[in-house]
Amino acid sequence: MKRLVVAGLTTAVVLLALTPACGKKSSPTQPPAETDTSKVYVVGNYRVGSNWYAGYWRDTVLTLLPGSGLYYVEARGMAVSGGAVYIGGIYSNGTLMVPCYWRDTLRQDLPGGGADCYVNAIVTDQGTVYCGGYRTGSCDAPYYWTGTAPTILPFDSTSENAGVNAIAVSNASVFCGGTFSQGTATFACCWRGGGRHRMDSDTSSASYVTSAATDGGVVYYGGYYSINGQYRACYWTDSLRTDLPGMAGHDACVNAIAASGGVVYCGGYVSDGIKKIPCYWAGTARHDLPGGSGASNVVNGLAVHKGIVYCAGWIEDGSKRRPCYWKGGARQDLPMDAAATIGYAKGIAVQ
Repeated sequence: MKRLVVAGLTTAVVLLALTPACGKKSSPTQPPAETDTSKVYVVGNYRVGSNWYAGYWRDTVLTLLPGSGLYYVEARGMAVSGGAVYIGGIYSNGTLMVPCYWRDTLRQDLPGGGADCYVNAIVTDQGTVYCGGYRTGSCDAPYYWTGTAPTILPFDSTSENAGVNAIAVSNASVFCGGTFSQGTATFACCWRGGGRHRMDSDTSSASYVTSAATDGGVVYYGGYYSINGQYRACYWTDSLRTDLPGMAGHDACVNAIAASGGVVYCGGYVSDGIKKIPCYWAGTARHDLPGGSGASNVVNGLAVHKGIVYCAGWIEDGSKRRPCYWKGGARQDLPMDAAATIGYAKGIAVQ
């Protein structure tokens, strides 16, 4: 089963009028060029041998989370607020998978009801941390946490598996997106106002919500659905679907979403039948991004800052899968241990 806080920066430039001297005209004074002081934060994981490492990059400087390389630890989503980095994920205590979040590198465990439990998404609002995920059992239960207080969302505990893959907060209300199963079918859904709502998907076999964002009080969910054996990228406004263009006859998926100024931005990939191509959509216009030489190149996180689209994900080159981010259309590969053969970037925030 299966993520952004964006802050704006305003710079004021004051021009001083100069009085000409000795009867000559002075040259016009040019304002200094504005320097972009934005900081890019990316969260992800990489593997060395059988050991997993998790952490975040500020620009390209990596900070590892405690426990990396010692026991299983995984970062799955992030938010940035007031210069602090919040990371949602899991770690193994040797017996169970424990849901948690980190503020920078300080870990806060979350109650999981005595079973394996997972955090898939995180967001902050007015100083409060919200996480979404699920708890395993005879039927998987959809969860979200407000701070450390858990809430179990509505589902049929006798016949369904359900989980939260995305979380957003608007006007102090919590909105969760995810999936639930009935028999062999999996359905995209959202939880709001105390109830669960199935998403429009034109299918009775498989659909998924992967991400959520708010803008102007409107909640958007990104995801995809399967029809005739093909994945189709889409997003939902509330539960009304908007399809996004891929390549005819091949898969396309949305893994991340953001909204700014009334425009919805989605990140994911399209397939050409041979390899996955990383891309983002602004509205319904698709923008392909430079990937690697291999078959797996994916956007898994997205943010919009000062009119620029930032995407995070990974590219495949030769025998390695590398974490990276894109600013506009320019790719920046992210460092990991030289012995690592596989790495992923899972989320991105800009401040």
